[in-house]
Amino acid sequence: MSQVAVRGVSILMLYSASLHAVDRGRDQLGRFADAPFMRDVEYDFLAGIDHQLTSLASQQCFMSLVSDWAIRVAIAHTGMPAGEPAMTDFASLSIY
Repeated sequence: MSQVAVRGVSILMLYSASLHAVDRGRDQLGRFADAPFMRDVEYDFLAGIDHQLTSLASQQCFMSLVSDWAIRVAIAHTGMPAGEPAMTDFASLSIY
């Protein structure tokens, strides 16, 4: 991962959890949570979304999050006009 980060590759790490999972200070990343390469990695914890994205709500949440990230990366790396990509407040989404 350090070699990938040094090359400037944009990285989005997602952790999904369906049952009783919590993320305390990025502890889901384990020993990598404080690794130097993580400064440039975008990380998101998606409580309540199963890792197979079986429900339509989970799929919508995932696609929205990844699409917004891809737009931010494209703007940052290509100098595209920033505009205002539609950002989603995932904390307010109910998937059940």
